[in-house]
Parts: sequence; C-alpha cells; structure tokens
Amino acid sequence: MKFILFLMWFVFLSGCSATNVHLYARYLSDAQKQEIVQILEKEQLNVSVNQLEFPKKVTETSLVYSPFILQRSTVPKIEMLMYNSEWPISRIEALVAGEHWFKKNSIGLFIVPEGVTPHDGKSNVDVANTYTSEHCSKSIDLILNLDGTYRFSEEIGNESYNFGQSGKWRMRTFPYVEMQPENKGRWLYFEVLKEAIQDKVSMVNTVTLQPLEPYEGFENCKFVFGERY
Repeated sequence: MKFILFLMWFVFLSGCSATNVHLYARYLSDAQKQEIVQILEKEQLNVSVNQLEFPKKVTETSLVYSPFILQRSTVPKIEMLMYNSEWPISRIEALVAGEHWFKKNSIGLFIVPEGVTPHDGKSNVDVANTYTSEHCSKSIDLILNLDGTYRFSEEIGNESYNFGQSGKWRMRTFPYVEMQPENKGRWLYFEVLKEAIQDKVSMVNTVTLQPLEPYEGFENCKFVFGERY
C-alpha cells in the first residue's frame, strides 16, 4: 500500500514538473508548426500552440523563459533541439516579453521564419482581420481569414453586377490584396494602407483596405481595422 501511494505521489510530482512550452506560431505554416511540436513533444515537453501577436521587442527567433523555471537545463536543451532542426534561436532571455508573463516552469518560443519581419504588416497574418466599412451607403463587414478565404457580411453588387459574398484572397506583393469571388467572376483589388492615429483614449494602429476602383455595391467604401496600443 505504501509503495502504491509513493508511486502515485511520484507520478503527480513528475506531471507538475514538466516544462510548458508556449509555441508562438503566428508566422508558421501548418507543416512547420507540426514539425516543431513533434520535436519538442518527443523530448517529453508539454507544448501549447497559439497565434498571438509577438511582443514589439521580439523581432527574431527567441526563447523567453520564466525566472522561476524549475528545470533550467530545459533552456539549453530546447536551444540545441532547435539548432539541430535548423531553427536556430537568436535570442534567449529570462523576463517578461511585452505583456507576455511566463509563469513558473513556462517557456515562450517565438519562431520567425527566414524572410519574415514581425510587425512590418507585410505578411498575410498581419492583414487577416475583421474590417468595418467606412463611407459606405450601408454598413458592411469584411473578414479576411488566415486560410486564404474571405467573407463579406452580405452579398456585394447591384442590379448590373454581383460579386457574391465570399471567395479567396491573396497578397502576392505588398501592399496589394487580390480577392477572387467564389462565383469566379471579376477579381477585386485593394491597397493596404497602414497608419498610427491618436484619438481621445490612446494611439491606434489602423490597417485600411482601399479599393483600387469603385466596385459595384460599395462605391466610395473603404474597410478599416484598428488596434490600440
């Protein structure tokens, strides 16, 4: 009986001491996410994946860990795992990164693939948002999804032409977004405009999708997303 109780206590302690790795995968493809998760889980690490925005100071592949981490050997272990997997870590720090406080026994792993510059607004992930119309005859929302699909809150068009309500989007060259309606009709083209503005409360980073021509159904419209900081 004592042995069974001891075994249960050991299992409990082992479960509590496992390091939690928070993988910030905002700029990773599904295949890249799966690869890194498998590498870490193979070493008995607990991995949770998120798509959260990186703290402003994180601009390269980084490992940020809690000052109260129980197993400090985990930090160089992850560094070596990433190096051997051709995901070398450029920066390691024990602190709070922006608003991201890593609790006891937690590590934040921020992966920045080659060719990606976080916060520059030029990646699809930085443009995929829910936009609200301005200067329209009626209120219309536009959602650009990370999977390359889009959807208006209602069908777009008039008596002469109908663009439908949904379709696929891409951004081959910044700052231009191309949208192909599901009905395979005419493409829609938008220019991405970024601006920081000050209102009565705080600064707001805005992303505006400006149509390149007055399309049927939303002439003079533009679509805006704003984020306070």
